[in-house]
Amino acid sequence: MRIVSLLPAATEMLVALGFESQIVGRSHECDSPESVQSIPICTRTPIDTRATSREIDQQVKNTLQAGLSLYELDLAQVQALQPDLIVTQNQSELCAISFAELEKQAANQLGAVKILSLSAQDVGGVWDDLRQVAQYLGVLDLGDRLIFRLQQRLAKIAGGVHATQRRVLCLEWLDPLMGMGNWVPELVEMAGGIPLLGQVGEHAEQINWEQIEAADPELIILSPCGFSLAQTQASLAALQSQPQWQALAAVQNKQVYLVDGKQYLNRPGPGLADSAEILAEIIHPADFDYGYRGQAWLPLEA
Repeated sequence: MRIVSLLPAATEMLVALGFESQIVGRSHECDSPESVQSIPICTRTPIDTRATSREIDQQVKNTLQAGLSLYELDLAQVQALQPDLIVTQNQSELCAISFAELEKQAANQLGAVKILSLSAQDVGGVWDDLRQVAQYLGVLDLGDRLIFRLQQRLAKIAGGVHATQRRVLCLEWLDPLMGMGNWVPELVEMAGGIPLLGQVGEHAEQINWEQIEAADPELIILSPCGFSLAQTQASLAALQSQPQWQALAAVQNKQVYLVDGKQYLNRPGPGLADSAEILAEIIHPADFDYGYRGQAWLPLEA
């Protein structure tokens, strides 16, 4: 089977299920594990992802208002690769090329290729997506065993929390401010936190300083979608210049942490267990130490 994956989480699923050698094309964002980076790229974006949070947000709004797509398919490349299967998503036009966009751009030019569309909105949805991929590939038993191992890791975290729960605010974007939804509030709860300003199964919503002040988080996690730790560090000025930010108890108590938003928290794949372990390390460091610090997350003062 020849597979083109247009979603980073799907690429990670395919690798975890043992199908890396059959991935012949990927999106420009599929970068994990490192070994897939030699696979031909089949998408591109007009957005300058090196810009600031505010600039990227404006680019996205301008592109959508113009009726354009945030992701463009290299149709010639896909045709040349002759895939039997394309895996994409139908969760959000902001996350990756969507099923509807793939149909619009590809029209009938890809022949009888099968398209799988993933749509996870919460933790249960991630397991459903993984099972869907495994079933299509004929390895449902392997998929179920993988899901069981991931669920066991999450259960171990939930059962290992002995300290008092802490109020946790996770931000998916810094300028404008957006709170994390979808599967992240569930992961926060498993890791012994009380999630603030984000709803399970709902996309990130823009929030304001008044809401943050009223929520009074004890701990803040900054993990902008698609941003590495270095990019997040370079984007902090928009927050740190605000007097409301400086007045927050979590900031004054040095309880602000940066998480690699490119690899963790924002990807609904097998890495969900890694994301939960990262949250556990941050929220309850006396109970958990998985060794992610310095690689996947840092305290703000570092």
